[in-house]
Amino acid sequence: MAPELLAELDPPYRRLWDALSDVHGELEAARVLAKILAVVETCDEERIAQWLEQAMEGRPFHTETKHAAQPVAVPAALARYTVLAGCAADYDVLLTEVAQ
Repeated sequence: MAPELLAELDPPYRRLWDALSDVHGELEAARVLAKILAVVETCDEERIAQWLEQAMEGRPFHTETKHAAQPVAVPAALARYTVLAGCAADYDVLLTEVAQ
């Protein structure tokens, strides 16, 4: 990572850089930090800095925002079916069968 870029980053980013480069080396640290900085372009930079602070301190944080479920138009032929909520683990059996 260029020293000029590091000098422009807020303290949480510099601490993250130090931690990543200590553990993974500078090349992998640069890849990870580049992905984080790409997200900064589309998100609130202050909020991301808070998340970094919390992560570096080992505190839990949530990046998602809850949105109200939006109704979906269902074709009449399917309207009589009830679909229960599922989870990703429901598909493990199917994926295992395909892989064999």
